[in-house]
Amino acid sequence: MGPSSDVRCVHCDAALPPREIADGWCDTCGKRLPSFIATAKSSPSSSAAAPAGKASGASGLRVVLWGVAALIVSGLAVAATAFARAG
Repeated sequence: MGPSSDVRCVHCDAALPPREIADGWCDTCGKRLPSFIATAKSSPSSSAAAPAGKASGASGLRVVLWGVAALIVSGLAVAATAFARAG
């Protein structure tokens, strides 16, 4: 039985065969799948919409986290410069 092309792992984007969906684990990355994947697979009207939305949400979250990290690093650089000038 081949992978289902409409359901992908939210962690590694691998195509998930029905057995992995039923088990709740991705064999490619070894991570537990969120419960919405099994629910979305059982609901034909939302089977493609839920995983795609989650994947884009995860991607957006990654961008936000990188932005926060950049702000922290630049803030530390400003603080270090101010400290060096003061001392």
